[in-house]
Amino acid sequence: MATPGKDFDGVIFDLDCTLADGKYASQQAMVAVQQALPHLRDLDPVFVAPYFHPSVRHFPEQIGQERFNRHLEDTHSQIQSFYSLFNLHVPQPQEMDIFYHTWLAAYGQKSNRRATPGSIETLRRLRYRGIPVVILTNGAQQFQADKAREIGVLEHVDGLISSESVGCRKPSSRVFDAALESLGTQRHRTLMVGDSMENDVLGADEAGLRAVWYRPSSSSRGGIDGLTVIRNISDVVSLCGIGAKEEELTENLSSLSLREEEQ
Repeated sequence: MATPGKDFDGVIFDLDCTLADGKYASQQAMVAVQQALPHLRDLDPVFVAPYFHPSVRHFPEQIGQERFNRHLEDTHSQIQSFYSLFNLHVPQPQEMDIFYHTWLAAYGQKSNRRATPGSIETLRRLRYRGIPVVILTNGAQQFQADKAREIGVLEHVDGLISSESVGCRKPSSRVFDAALESLGTQRHRTLMVGDSMENDVLGADEAGLRAVWYRPSSSSRGGIDGLTVIRNISDVVSLCGIGAKEEELTENLSSLSLREEEQ
């Protein structure tokens, strides 16, 4: 796997758990589950939230009933593992349904959505530098676009491409081809940033792009078969060759812009 260089001509960001703060949403979702299931209230939601992260985080009307049902058994298995990990009783099917549907509703609630720290400022800096950016996400086009708008990132990118709009999902190379066409950049001059090793990193690498793995919980940067690992979205700024002086300038411009908006 090639290590990213500098001065990319375009950047592709994943949305969920990359530009959108999935960690915060998961914590709030776990709080909601504890309210619905009182026997879980002794658990620290901040501590236990990372131990339940289903592969499907959307309701059937957002992703289709067939796909939802296909993953429901796996989700129940995850809930059983969650209970076992924290020495709880064996959950009944109805209890698991309450757990999952409560979690889903809270995870998707607008008040629990926010941008990952540093995301908006990073997008502003890339735009000031003239580097085009698109969001590439697995999900329904309108639903994901609404989410990106609500957390404040959509206005700072040049487009959002969903698996629904392309007709296939990451890690298919066709999805990355669609993003490249939107950006108008060459593969080796385009950077993919995402939290999923399979969908974002390996998918982008297979499609001939450069990729970095966003892992906010990582204790180090890099060192995995030449793969660059970042803990903060703002690290993308330096990967794109934007130096400290340019960062200071864009910070000043952003501050000025915010003051003008307030006035």
